[in-house]
Amino acid sequence: MLVNVCLNYYYRLLEIASARYGNVYVNEQSLLDMVSKVYVFRERSLQSLVNRLLDSLEDFVVMHNVGLIILDSIASLIRREFNASIRSNIFERNKVLTRQATQLKHLASSFHIPVIITNQITTQFKKPSDVNILHKDNCKVDEDNKCYALDDTTKNESTVLALGTYWTHCVNSRILLQYTEMHTLRELCLVKSSQAPPLKLFYTIDSSGLNIEGYTVLSSYYS
Repeated sequence: MLVNVCLNYYYRLLEIASARYGNVYVNEQSLLDMVSKVYVFRERSLQSLVNRLLDSLEDFVVMHNVGLIILDSIASLIRREFNASIRSNIFERNKVLTRQATQLKHLASSFHIPVIITNQITTQFKKPSDVNILHKDNCKVDEDNKCYALDDTTKNESTVLALGTYWTHCVNSRILLQYTEMHTLRELCLVKSSQAPPLKLFYTIDSSGLNIEGYTVLSSYYS
């Protein structure tokens, strides 16, 4: 089951099934039968998403024997309806996140099904003083004691989770997906888990979906 607030999955799912399992889905009807087993709810507002999760989702899981829940993405509607620059909004936003996380954990535990939730990332720009602290060797200090980059290699921006650190404590496992220096090769990093060792897995994506190219076990988790 997919609770989808931002992406259209339909044609991509058909493409993956045809490419990877062409010997199983041999005609159009078999593909349509497969897709019909994926239940999709498109929520256009935060309130409709909350109502779905808290009021009707558990009954639906029981009625249709749901084996997987995907929420894509939890950040999209939250970011649209709560301005994080307003301090009072942070408290209200976290209350909503807590209610959603509690309900999804309940479903995962009660029915022994995995729940996958996607977050988003955003860019955070550092102040000149932050650059001075983090990249002293690549900065110069002017007469006002402000630090400026000596070259373009200094990073004065960073990528952070859209929902901040609060959401990271709401989940049991965190997986980071990102590109490597080779544009076609991506990596999946397990950065938090109570049941699995820290792991970095390399993969590519094509018409057949995700293809694992290799992996390495890490000595410790990192964020």
